[in-house]
Amino acid sequence: MKICLPSNRQRSALDSARVIEFLGQVQEPYRAALSLFYLEDYSYKEIADILEVPLGTVRSRISRGLAQLQELIHIGTGTTSLRMTRACSGGPTELCATNSSTNTPIGPGKAGTSPE
Repeated sequence: MKICLPSNRQRSALDSARVIEFLGQVQEPYRAALSLFYLEDYSYKEIADILEVPLGTVRSRISRGLAQLQELIHIGTGTTSLRMTRACSGGPTELCATNSSTNTPIGPGKAGTSPE
């Protein structure tokens, strides 16, 4: 998955909201690590301190959480391949998924297509 959104802010918000919905389905403690890293912009070290776990545990929780999130998005949207980062078009951090095979955001409607 990749947080790389088109300039259309309304579509970005819809994409972000959809991924946040899927994030809510990720198992704890993976969801906490993902949320702190992607939504709150904490470093791995800061997350380790907050969650009172070793740095390696944070890395594995983020990795496993991303795998779960990607699977949930795949099942929910029919997308074949996803990318994710936490930087977006110069604005505040937003979370969305992009179909990496077509480089289109996952939004309302059919996966891999842009809403009209």
